[in-house]
Amino acid sequence: MRFSTFHVGQVRPGTSAADDLANVIEQVELAEALGFDACWVAEHHFTPYGTVGNPTAVLAALAVRTSRIRLGSGIAILPLQHPIRLAEEFALVDHLSRGRLIAGVGPGLAPRDFRGFAVSLDERAGRFSEGVELMRRAWTMPVLSFQGKYFQVEGVTVYPRPYQQPHPPIVHAATKPESQARAAQLGRPILIGRLGEEGAAAAIQRYVAARRAAGHDELTILRALELCGVLRHVVIAEQSAEAWRIAFRAAEQYLSVAADLQIVPAPPEERETPEELIERGVLVGSPEEINEQIDRLHAIGVRHLICWFDWGGLDRAFVRAGMQLFAERVLPEHAPLTPIALAV
Repeated sequence: MRFSTFHVGQVRPGTSAADDLANVIEQVELAEALGFDACWVAEHHFTPYGTVGNPTAVLAALAVRTSRIRLGSGIAILPLQHPIRLAEEFALVDHLSRGRLIAGVGPGLAPRDFRGFAVSLDERAGRFSEGVELMRRAWTMPVLSFQGKYFQVEGVTVYPRPYQQPHPPIVHAATKPESQARAAQLGRPILIGRLGEEGAAAAIQRYVAARRAAGHDELTILRALELCGVLRHVVIAEQSAEAWRIAFRAAEQYLSVAADLQIVPAPPEERETPEELIERGVLVGSPEEINEQIDRLHAIGVRHLICWFDWGGLDRAFVRAGMQLFAERVLPEHAPLTPIALAV
């Protein structure tokens, strides 16, 4: 399996945006030193979670502070920006990192973000579909002309061309069956987020079946699965009881913040309880328990686990210690030794 880390810019009480961004960079440097394959930087707006409004800016900083770890946007919200601008920014990060960029893009979710940028939610899917195709063409066509419903471009050449050829891997955020099938038809890996085991298994099976139906060979599909990320919060400690106590408290705080900030909009009656969050989306326990939980994910077809260590207001010394413990006692049980194989 492949293992990566997930990072959200969140200003905590008593800290500053500068402190938070420095923490993100320090955690990614640690992740690289510990042997994680990749990191993912999220995009949020108009909340204390909005420190990273532009993930490519943070990825550029990470590119010059690291040398091996893959750098992914997890995700860039494509409908909120012009795809040509995003193509340029991604290409710059690709060069700064010497070809370590993974271009994760998605249609976005939070109504707050769309209101803030005066973009209609009704245009979300169309803007995403057009935008990702325009971005791909900007990287591969010497002179670009494009006439779509939302974007029109005539006679443009984007510089620099990406470091990776023909372009960096494009990965779609895809939590719904129709978006998973669409990405599979296009030959793109998917990020399926914090689905429970049943949902993750169904998504992976659906994705593999759609790729086979599109005529993709098994080796290509296997390589793509190495980028099809399943997200999990992680709380790991030597003692199981300590990990569970901390995880429950973190889940309570995470859900409280998510409800207050409308990170994941839902009516009160449909919001998760801490128990449901832990059941569906948290790896928690001793290293031995975590290994058992990862074995179950592997059995349902998961080949890329995105680990969110810094969440729910966890003490950051505890987060760093957890990353270290995970690297020492979990990674060797599951992680391959060969470099990550990227599919475009």
